[in-house]
Amino acid sequence: LVDLDRSPRHQFSVQEIFHVKAWSSILMAYAHIYKLTVASSRIASTNNKHLFIRSLSTPPPAVKPVAVLQYAFVDGMAEKRLPHRADHLRHATEAADKGELMLGGAFEEIDAGLLLFSNSEAANTFALADPYVKEGLVERFSIRMWSTVVGSLHKHI
Repeated sequence: LVDLDRSPRHQFSVQEIFHVKAWSSILMAYAHIYKLTVASSRIASTNNKHLFIRSLSTPPPAVKPVAVLQYAFVDGMAEKRLPHRADHLRHATEAADKGELMLGGAFEEIDAGLLLFSNSEAANTFALADPYVKEGLVERFSIRMWSTVVGSLHKHI
């Protein structure tokens, strides 16, 4: 098979070009059997008699969902959090030790925080029990699912 995505300027021979009616269903069956993703197709000649084999690529990377917990802090959070910070960090460490909290922290301005969880239930349970939320230091929070697909940390999720 020809991978057109890897060699877009390659000059294809007649042997690499197949008649559409004779081969299209065979090629699609081959792609299905070997779980290949049909990425694109390109016309081999302008007379519409032939078509390049469909460009086949490897399957897309696995989608790994991550629950993103976003906090909006009250004004003056840098000072207001001090009496509760040790309890908040202890709570976060417990969630991390259970494998639920993957990463978390405040933004540099300390006006908001972002925490990444293994699932939305863990994120919600964490937020409701978080000393910052209980003490009114979080004006609002939201949980959104994030579909991760690539990056140096992706293989560790």
